[in-house]
Amino acid sequence: MQAVFIMMFSVVFAACGIIGEKGTNQSGSNLYYEAEEIPRTDIPAEYSSDNIVDLYPVPPLDTAADETLIDPDQLPLPTPITNDAEAPVQLQALGDNYWVLVKETPSQVWAKLKQFVALKDLELKSEVPSKGIIDVTDSNGILYRFNVKQGLQRKSAEISLRTLLAGTATAHFPATSTDRQLEVDTLEALTLFLSGHEAQTAYSYAALGISTIKRIAIKRNSDSGIKYLLVTEQEMRTKASLKQALTGANFQIVTLGQNSTVEARYMPQLPEEDQPGFFLRMFGVSAKLFDDEIEYAGETYIISLKAGETVQTISIDKDPSFEWESTSSKKRELNAILMMIKRSLY
Repeated sequence: MQAVFIMMFSVVFAACGIIGEKGTNQSGSNLYYEAEEIPRTDIPAEYSSDNIVDLYPVPPLDTAADETLIDPDQLPLPTPITNDAEAPVQLQALGDNYWVLVKETPSQVWAKLKQFVALKDLELKSEVPSKGIIDVTDSNGILYRFNVKQGLQRKSAEISLRTLLAGTATAHFPATSTDRQLEVDTLEALTLFLSGHEAQTAYSYAALGISTIKRIAIKRNSDSGIKYLLVTEQEMRTKASLKQALTGANFQIVTLGQNSTVEARYMPQLPEEDQPGFFLRMFGVSAKLFDDEIEYAGETYIISLKAGETVQTISIDKDPSFEWESTSSKKRELNAILMMIKRSLY
């Protein structure tokens, strides 16, 4: 009996040595999207193929899908416009546009931006606090225009920058920088500076007017009572922010439909310590895809974005064939999910 006991422990420890801390995938590689597709196994007609299933199927892309929502270099999944949605200071990019997102009020950011200008020995040329504009110049005569504006959320601010070569007329400041690399380098330096001063609470009374602009408005359908959002931003930026918001709010994109619609499933993550352990999984206990204790977990929604020139409309619904328990339950659920997405919009 003792020999059997020792042999059992030897097998367990040997297995642990093989598996290691990183599991069976010792390489740690997660670049699965670089894998090449291979031909499907050809099963002879006299044998059954019922047990041959796709464990990780990639859904086909709708032929009418909105191409502006698709990253051609990746699978049709959301592509965030920032690396860390939780970071208090982020350098964001969309196309040729760059800006610094700070999760503080514009009046707080204004005071810190002026500290950054002084630290970099930039000479102040003019400032309009109510519009969030600061014009400065460096020792080479290059003009920098910083623009601070209210972020999509109330307690957030966005800082953009344009550069202008020395000796150029400034009556109409260009929409793009004359030196794009200088623009990006300066915004990166500003991001690092603000990240190191995030604990400071200084703010500017002169810049309080910037915070009066409301870029996300919550509206309600008078007939159904279901809420929708009006976002004061360009279409492409709103689409990118919506994809980022869905990811940040624990949604998984299922399909990209036509007319800028996204089908997404709410999948709040279950903490790893609450997942079945190694031995339970050996005996067939599967890991949970989401925390089914959270309300609405596992439900699928259709989010629609209606494009406008400067204001975009975001609304939410379920598949038309879904049967609701009551009108009040429909209103309660859709309004709760929309507000969840709204809180993640940046």
